[in-house]
Amino acid sequence: MTDRASKIGDSEPPPSLTPEQAAPLEASNTLRQYDRLVEQIRGTLSSGKPLRLRPSTLASLNRVAVEGLVRTPGALRTRPIEIIGSRHEPPPWTEVASHLDDLCDYVNDNPGKPPLHLA
Repeated sequence: MTDRASKIGDSEPPPSLTPEQAAPLEASNTLRQYDRLVEQIRGTLSSGKPLRLRPSTLASLNRVAVEGLVRTPGALRTRPIEIIGSRHEPPPWTEVASHLDDLCDYVNDNPGKPPLHLA
């Protein structure tokens, strides 16, 4: 398996954490992110309204997932990015917000699709 890593051009480096320091933070953030997602689902179910995926919801979940690991958790990238060890070329940063809107629209417009497909 090839090691992969994201490299953002011309940006501040993330906080300097060793793998030993980052691992417990990643685990804790994952548990907090799960709790936040369950809270959001319960809130939607109790409101009686259909679940609508929104970019702000994804940003909130991302913020919890990477808090303390990156400089701007929950923010969309504002620089080019390269995935080292992959042939995949991410879209230009200027298109990320539009792609995120399209993703949310697709999920919201296709509630009958299998969850694995929507994921």
